[in-house]
Amino acid sequence: MRLLLSKNLLTFLTGSPSAGDFRLTNEAALGALLDDNSQPLAFLQTSVGFFAGGKVADKEFPLPRNVSTIPVISGLAAMFGREARAIPDQPDGPLYAWRNYNGFRAGDGPVPNAADGTPFTTAGKEVTDIQQLARSMGEQPLDFTEDYFPTKIVTDISQSGADEIARNAVHRDGITANPTITLVAGDGLRGPDAPPAPFGFTVVAPGYQHLDVLTADRVQNNGRPEPVSTALATFVVTGRP
Repeated sequence: MRLLLSKNLLTFLTGSPSAGDFRLTNEAALGALLDDNSQPLAFLQTSVGFFAGGKVADKEFPLPRNVSTIPVISGLAAMFGREARAIPDQPDGPLYAWRNYNGFRAGDGPVPNAADGTPFTTAGKEVTDIQQLARSMGEQPLDFTEDYFPTKIVTDISQSGADEIARNAVHRDGITANPTITLVAGDGLRGPDAPPAPFGFTVVAPGYQHLDVLTADRVQNNGRPEPVSTALATFVVTGRP
């Protein structure tokens, strides 16, 4: 939590104010851990809402939002996400609550602005119900985090062009032997401008972060059904999204 609730490098190094100096509901603590406006690592991000109940400030740690404009570290933009990050700004102050994903419609009140003058988030960028996220992570016998996940799957894919791996590939055309569908988080690791998969069908879910592909609510803020599960179910039945 010290990493997540540090406004800048100085706060992280000194520990003042500390995470314990902020009053957070359980929802706000979970949001601080996984929401894309707080969590700095893109592969752990969801779009579950925003802080409520107190003032927030721009979070510039561990990297600033505009990392993509800094030549030396621009390549890290995908790893650390592209959304403006916020942090509670009133230690020993009010109880911070959480504004759920569906609390950004007309009449729900304004969203605080980031330093660039634009709102930290909008209804189109919030897709996951924080209560359902908490349930999927904590209710037994569900296993949201696979502690047995083999890292060799990831390393083999990332090094698939290496001779020692490629020469042992048994089914070289296996991925194209049957219809395929690729589900992409529009604001996730690949980014909104990523090209479609070189084969099969590609479905891009606008506003989604990496984990939202699994966690997004069945009804979205635009009133339409959740696009990833809808496309996947249609694909199973018809062979097309």
